[in-house]
Amino acid sequence: MKIRTSTRIAMRDSPAFSERWLQEYIEADPSVLGLGDLRVIERERRMPGGGRLDLLLIDPDSGVRYEVELQTGATDGDHIIRTLEYWDLERRRYPHAEHVAVIVAEQVTGRFFNVIGLFNRHIPIIAVQMEAYDLGDDDVLLTFATVLDHVAASPDDIEAAAAPVFNRQYWDEQTAPEIMDVVDGLFELLREIDETVTPKYNKWYIGVRTGRSVTNYVAFHPKQQWVRTELRLPEEAVDDAALEAAGIERLPYRKGWHRLNVNPGNTDEAEALLRDLFAAARQRYEDSWGLSWGSPSA
Repeated sequence: MKIRTSTRIAMRDSPAFSERWLQEYIEADPSVLGLGDLRVIERERRMPGGGRLDLLLIDPDSGVRYEVELQTGATDGDHIIRTLEYWDLERRRYPHAEHVAVIVAEQVTGRFFNVIGLFNRHIPIIAVQMEAYDLGDDDVLLTFATVLDHVAASPDDIEAAAAPVFNRQYWDEQTAPEIMDVVDGLFELLREIDETVTPKYNKWYIGVRTGRSVTNYVAFHPKQQWVRTELRLPEEAVDDAALEAAGIERLPYRKGWHRLNVNPGNTDEAEALLRDLFAAARQRYEDSWGLSWGSPSA
């Protein structure tokens, strides 16, 4: 084993490490950020009102968009504000996508953590600290480490903050009729389990109301070609082979939620599987909260 010594490089003071160079380096391989197998939508994206977003990345599996700002040196107020501003602009332009703000800097300061703390976790933001080391012989090691990861709120968290101004008409105007037909079919399956279930329309997703209570053991995100269906179940509770046999696409498991893409034209096999999964998610939700809604109606 050969051990090599290294010297830390102050990237901000080195002409070799400009922000444009960093853009091109990350654009060539976004996985270096350690945020997953992301794809580049655009570099130096023009923003309304002026300014350019360094990188706009997307997770091709989940559709989550990452608004990335780069900075050599320590995080400063301008870059922090710009990161949040560009995240908010993109979130407003594409409201049906999930967005995460990302700041990449040579040093993430205590002031940055203080500023982000003021938002009380209401903004999904990731901070990545990068470091460069001179290994000699013109070799340089560049590392990226996540030092802050505030994930997006869960459907229950969003429910608490959502204003009750979104309704069926809102979703009909935003979504193709055949996709809303899929949503209607999914609620029919839910009503086979409990006839009191009704949709709870929100800006970002369609939740579930049982009687007078919001019970988000399942949530629906209508997209252009399918309905992303999220179920709160343990990872091992869903059989990949059964999903494949039913023609249902499964996205990566994420923080307690199974995510499935349900397309128009479900087969009987798919409907039976979804009904069973809905029933399991409902039962687990009931057990978790010590609730009792009576026996299923069907």
